[in-house]
Amino acid sequence: MSLSILMGLHMSCSVVIDVDANCDDAACGAYTCDEDNIACLDSCQLASDCSNGYECAGGRCTRVSCVPVMQPRVLTLPTTIDELSASFAVRAAPDLNQLFVMVSNRDGLGFRRFFESGERVADPPADAILVNLVDGNSSRREFFPTVDFLSETESAGDASRARFQYAYSNVADVRVALERGDLVVGSVVGPVDAQPPSATTLVQGTSSTDIIENVRFASTLNATVVAYLRLAARPFVEAHISSFNRETTVTDPPVPLSEDGESGGAISAFSTAGLFGVVWSGEIGGQRRIRLALLNEAGEVLGSTNLLSNQNAFSVDVVRLESATIAGGVAVFWLLSSDTDRQLWGIFLTDADIESLRIGGPVASQPVQLEVSVGSGILDIRTFAKSDEYGVAVAVNSGAEQAIWLYRYDRSGARILRPVELATSRLGVSPQYSLTNNLQGYGLVWREDGPVDAPDLAYLQRFICEGAD
Repeated sequence: MSLSILMGLHMSCSVVIDVDANCDDAACGAYTCDEDNIACLDSCQLASDCSNGYECAGGRCTRVSCVPVMQPRVLTLPTTIDELSASFAVRAAPDLNQLFVMVSNRDGLGFRRFFESGERVADPPADAILVNLVDGNSSRREFFPTVDFLSETESAGDASRARFQYAYSNVADVRVALERGDLVVGSVVGPVDAQPPSATTLVQGTSSTDIIENVRFASTLNATVVAYLRLAARPFVEAHISSFNRETTVTDPPVPLSEDGESGGAISAFSTAGLFGVVWSGEIGGQRRIRLALLNEAGEVLGSTNLLSNQNAFSVDVVRLESATIAGGVAVFWLLSSDTDRQLWGIFLTDADIESLRIGGPVASQPVQLEVSVGSGILDIRTFAKSDEYGVAVAVNSGAEQAIWLYRYDRSGARILRPVELATSRLGVSPQYSLTNNLQGYGLVWREDGPVDAPDLAYLQRFICEGAD
């Protein structure tokens, strides 16, 4: 066949592609259909290119990590807040998934309970902003409340009760006492069960130089460990073990944790499988390190190890230590500060690590620096654990650019999805906030610094977070 004939055949034909415009968004996964409604997109430029529950980031539709389930709710609290800490009492009883908020200021120490919505629980006295625990606080006592583990018991009566614990240093004349209190609350139809709550004096100082700071504690079903920093000639770390029901002065000697010549700093505490862990930063020989000691309920130190070592103590400091436990592991997070930056580090300990430490052996897991990709500077961190993941709320930046972001990690230390901005607020130079979990996600409680001559405000916002892809 001649070329001219072939060309004539080609010129006489027309190719028409007939495709139905019947693309279904539901079949496109993370993406939506293209503008012609013919095919699914495989990249994005706008949020509308992504399905519900996904966001456009770097040309890809990525699942949204967490979504708010309520607008920020102003909590009914004092207009001046020095310190704030909050925790949900997670109970199967529908009336007891409540928020417990403890507040300290120069007037003293007190608490308030709220429903998930942020509405105040009507604890007596009805005309008081807080249920008072300690009168007067000119010395600015420290405290650290948490929820105990009564949910582990099989007692049917415990399902309708929740116990909160708190601790503070009580300064009187030249004596310093560390006190722990228990507060048992019932359902919404009843008031606080113990008025006032029982207080247990755990340790007493002998002179005005023995100041107690950095009080942290954790509980098992049977006992509580309280760890603290005693500022004497050299700051050192001690711990006390006490049962829940003991209401008399503890006469057992403290458990020394700092080694000879070591100065202590930031502290954290956790419980796992009937054991206690105390983590602290220490300095010895000009070297900064992070130590972990494992104790049993009798107060015996079973083993200890360095989680981080060989840091120059003159150029590196540990701003905060936090720890959290889930089934199958423990995570310890710390914020390192140097002259040039702040870094978030973590170590994800397995049950095998804990068992090895229990019998005096080493831990296999190693610390890793965790990426924080938002903000120009990390101010502080708070952690909590839920189900099979760890959450770290990171306060970043200063001035009008301050914000709190949530980073989530699985039990191996891998980051889950993208970080999410939880709050943009005026946090101040010393942020006061708590990340806590409830039955359906995370809750964030934070204090917003009021301008000069204006009150401080505290907010609650709850989030539901998706799992990993």
